[in-house]
Amino acid sequence: MIVKQISYNLIMSAAIRRLNKESMDLAKESVPGCQAAPAGTDLFTWTALITGPSESVYEDCKYTLNMVFPPEYPFKPPKVTFVTPIYHPNVMLTTGEICLDILKEAWAPIQSVRTIMLSIQSILKDPNPASALNHEAGRLLADDPKAMRAKVLEMSGGASPAPAPTTSSG
Repeated sequence: MIVKQISYNLIMSAAIRRLNKESMDLAKESVPGCQAAPAGTDLFTWTALITGPSESVYEDCKYTLNMVFPPEYPFKPPKVTFVTPIYHPNVMLTTGEICLDILKEAWAPIQSVRTIMLSIQSILKDPNPASALNHEAGRLLADDPKAMRAKVLEMSGGASPAPAPTTSSG
């Protein structure tokens, strides 16, 4: 039992060091169109903001996401969900769950908050209807991009600013 506790503490310590480093790195050099920071004092729960990429149906829309990191991070992926409602083929409409391989089977410890944000931007720019969680959104995007844009704006409340993530001090 003591050995398990020591192992758990070492893993947790590695996660804390890694999350602190990623937070500092993002504060120094952010991802264009993205912000991410710990939500308050809990280093294992982050708030992220993503602006929809230009020349996509999500252009100028602002989305808030929640990132929850397990104690085994970076050896296990965080759970990342959209908080802002989003109409997207690869996002479950009711839960905000994202179908993204690097958040599941393709996760590797080299991945980071930065690579997660870039990957989410990528599926906003180029959704993957082949792995749709929201089949209706996939069909609408393929059949009528203008109607899809209207639905996206309706769901997101329009292309308006989202609140900035809070940063913790200490």
